[in-house]
Amino acid sequence: MGFQKRVTKQASLPGKELTGAALVLINVRQAYVRAEFLRTSLAFVLLAASAPVFAGSPPETGIALTETTTGGPAAADSSDIPPEPSSEPTAPASPPPTGNRFAHDAWAARELTYRPWSVQAGGGNNIVTGSTGDYMHGGGDAAAGVTWFPSSALPLGLRLDGSYGWFTPGRQLLALGGVGYNKGERNVYGGDLDLQLDFGRLSPRQKAYLLAGYGEYRVGTSLQKLSDAPRVCGNHFCGTFPTLLASESDTSAWEPSWNAGIGWAMALNARTSMFVEARYQRIFTRGSSTQFFPVRVGLRF
Repeated sequence: MGFQKRVTKQASLPGKELTGAALVLINVRQAYVRAEFLRTSLAFVLLAASAPVFAGSPPETGIALTETTTGGPAAADSSDIPPEPSSEPTAPASPPPTGNRFAHDAWAARELTYRPWSVQAGGGNNIVTGSTGDYMHGGGDAAAGVTWFPSSALPLGLRLDGSYGWFTPGRQLLALGGVGYNKGERNVYGGDLDLQLDFGRLSPRQKAYLLAGYGEYRVGTSLQKLSDAPRVCGNHFCGTFPTLLASESDTSAWEPSWNAGIGWAMALNARTSMFVEARYQRIFTRGSSTQFFPVRVGLRF
């Protein structure tokens, strides 16, 4: 009622006389202004309350609120408002599952990688060929060596191998000198300096290569003639005790040799591979030549 008193006081100023209709218009005008003020204040409160939400992420509906000239909210297209950068830190990408990563690393580790130096060791069987079969029969073989590749861009390497092979004597070797030897052995040992050429990658894990080179070998022969002894049995064992009737042994000088062959390698892990090799070996011994094929399986580190 105080508001009406103030209006009445203002209307009764000297020289101003207002009718009842004019007083009603003044009251309506005052009420309208007051309503607009309340509506504008409410709009600002709503905008202030919703500001953190819009700053964190844009509205899903694509509509943003903007202030009109009268102070009220109105709809506006969100494409006219540039998006504000998000203050939240970007989460790092999650790593792949442990099982898949382990399988990937294990498979990647099974690739043949370049290493300037490697060591190989293996063994197998010797297969004699040509006239050598008349003097000795095939036997076991053991070898070890080192390989050097000077550059990853050059598929040519140098390798040094030492080997030892043992054979059983053949018919003509036992008949040597007409003594009638019936027991013996022949050993061949030496080394080779070869070139190795990697000529083909069958897959990231496998490769094929050629090798050839020069070497020097010695051939040792041991022959014996044993008597036919009867079999003797005791309480816990049986055995024969022959008598040595004649023996002969000989070791050649270092004889020249050459070899050529092919190999295949497959990676087992990042630092180990398996290889299979077969080569032709020829040793120029006195009066003849010794020829055989060493076939080896081994590991390279």
